[in-house]
Amino acid sequence: MSAKHFGFRLTSFDSEPSPGTFERAVCSGFDLETADAIFFTPSNEGTAIAFCETCPCKAECLRLALNAEGLIPLYRRFGVSGGLTPAQRFDLSQSLNGEHSKVSSTSPSKAGDA
Repeated sequence: MSAKHFGFRLTSFDSEPSPGTFERAVCSGFDLETADAIFFTPSNEGTAIAFCETCPCKAECLRLALNAEGLIPLYRRFGVSGGLTPAQRFDLSQSLNGEHSKVSSTSPSKAGDA
């Protein structure tokens, strides 16, 4: 999976968004409770992705999510950001970082497990 697969180009991953970047975002008018219910509830992923598809801030949102998540494992990623699920962002970050051996995408083993 690559950024080209998603139909847009992601640029630098280490800069902050310019002031006012997200004022036009589709989700900017949602109160926190509504946003949480849509973007951070797995059963609503389809709805969240649909909102993101129409958003003019989609690429910037995804860029910031990838930057914030870095190379953290999949089990520590949550919610839809930039139109992608946690698993999709994990795969994309691995691709963009040229990782050939993926960080574990499962939860860590419990102490004492062999």
